[in-house]
Amino acid sequence: MLQVAPGVMTSSLMSDLRIDYSSIGIISFSYYWGILLMQIPVGILFDRFSSRNILTISCFACFGGTLLFAVAPNLPFACFGRFLAGVGSSFPFIGMLVLIMRWFSQDRFDYLSGFGQLFVAIGAISGELPMSLFVDCYGWRYAMISLGAIGVIIAIVLYCLVSEDPSRNQQTITKTSTLDSFKEVLNNDQTICFCIYSLIIWGTCIAFAVLWGIPFLVKKLTISTPKAAYMMAFFWVSFAISSPLVGFLSNLQQKRKPLLICASIAGFVCFSVLIFIPVVPIYLVYFCLVGLGFACSGQILTFAMITENNNPKNTALAISLNNMAQILGNVLFQPLIGYLIKLSSSGHLDTSGAPIYTIEDFTFGLTLLPVLLVIPILTSCFFVKETYCKSGYIKLAEEL
Repeated sequence: MLQVAPGVMTSSLMSDLRIDYSSIGIISFSYYWGILLMQIPVGILFDRFSSRNILTISCFACFGGTLLFAVAPNLPFACFGRFLAGVGSSFPFIGMLVLIMRWFSQDRFDYLSGFGQLFVAIGAISGELPMSLFVDCYGWRYAMISLGAIGVIIAIVLYCLVSEDPSRNQQTITKTSTLDSFKEVLNNDQTICFCIYSLIIWGTCIAFAVLWGIPFLVKKLTISTPKAAYMMAFFWVSFAISSPLVGFLSNLQQKRKPLLICASIAGFVCFSVLIFIPVVPIYLVYFCLVGLGFACSGQILTFAMITENNNPKNTALAISLNNMAQILGNVLFQPLIGYLIKLSSSGHLDTSGAPIYTIEDFTFGLTLLPVLLVIPILTSCFFVKETYCKSGYIKLAEEL
């Protein structure tokens, strides 16, 4: 919810803070920088301290950042609040993957991580259509304060319900060189392939779904923001259903590469239709949004494949690097699209002082998305190696 909320309040933010779309991109950029900078520390902290305490503290960090953003009088203050919220938001997803690894067997990893993504999508849906209605009725500041209050409730629930890792009392932490672990992970060419795939698939789809898709649909279809948020919910519903389904299908056929290829091609085709066809029938818009949800779900397989291609002692580090690549995609693409939209605009202002952007400006900025998706198509077709849903280290042991 925290991630997608700014997408439904862009007009209010521009009018209230006297900023343009480029500055909106910077606000979004600040949130992802908070997440990005914490990825490696997050993995280290989960290896050494109580998961329950870490997750609880992270929720309070989200509350503090959201409250600061809600009372922000200017752009720098708003960016700092979003940055702090991003720091708090950097823990839950990695924590979920780490707990899945420790509580369940390897063959359930991709399915359960996909199931976890389902709840990510539910939060995103809640952060778009209901949030847009709340913003229309009460304003964006009260909306963000309400989100912060929800964060406090979640913190209390987590502290009461989350159990400690089953391995904490059974394993002794071995002190190994962090630099050596980094070298081992990064020297694996498959790790690089998965990070590139994740960076672009996640970065492009989320840039559209979270920030630029709703204002684009408003301009493209001449509809209201709540209506556009309702349509974007189809992306998140598709993502919610596709994430566990993709994991299930890959296990069923004992192959992951075909689904990676299909997801990247689907993203390219759907973005091309939405952006380049001047008049898109409404049913085709819904179909493309569903297709983009499926395309985005392909990244969940990279987490399974990166665990299968790396030494088990480096699995948490490899997962953190892959997640960092995804966040880097958000950090790079969201402000870049905003800059391109601003670059294409005439610079005219409306009566409230907010910049006026045309559908041509959005088309110019969003053209970046299908162009970038050529890279994961090529990567998954020619560079990714099939794992057949087995760890390379397990297969090596079996051969020996």
